[in-house]
Amino acid sequence: MTMTKEQRSRNLKPVTSGAKSTPSKQDRPSSISDESKETTLVLLDDKDDPHQVYAGTQSPAFNQALINQAVGSIWYGAAVDPATKKQLQCSAPGAMMNIGPKDAIEGMLAAQMVATHNAAMECYRRAMIPEQPLVGRESALNHGNKLSRSYATLVHAFDKHRGRGQQTVRVEHVHVYEGGQAIVGQVSRAGRMDAEPDHQSGIATPGEGKNGD
Repeated sequence: MTMTKEQRSRNLKPVTSGAKSTPSKQDRPSSISDESKETTLVLLDDKDDPHQVYAGTQSPAFNQALINQAVGSIWYGAAVDPATKKQLQCSAPGAMMNIGPKDAIEGMLAAQMVATHNAAMECYRRAMIPEQPLVGRESALNHGNKLSRSYATLVHAFDKHRGRGQQTVRVEHVHVYEGGQAIVGQVSRAGRMDAEPDHQSGIATPGEGKNGD
């Protein structure tokens, strides 16, 4: 069938020669201003970020992401009412705030401690479900025990990073004169001991009284 000139003009679409169809500015992501430019991430450093008490850093993006990760580790159950769900959601950042992280490492450890605790408690809850097979109860208890050990490891790493995992003995202004001896550390005494200077060496000899006994 032969098409008339008027019918052919209706089926034609205007195409610009040598140009590609590009989306309008409204269709483009706001972070990309031009197709020839790459997306640039802007990292903010805000010392007054209110979320710093939860994650320990001055990066709002990191703090909020860590809070969301901790909240995402919560198990809500099959059917939970909105009030209980809100309480559980607030419990994760509440625990992180009371742990009190001071930097990014402590913040990540705090979030992992919250997640590990939640997982362990869920395993223990499942172990208490009545009328379940013994193998199911044992499996839940075993997983809960492993998670509890992981939690203890995280707490130890947190304390070690903060400097509370080791004991430091600090000694100041110790004067040791010529011929004398000094002991730094814990000294236990099994009974009464008298000391008298050795006239030859000037060193106090334990166990010798004034009368030589």
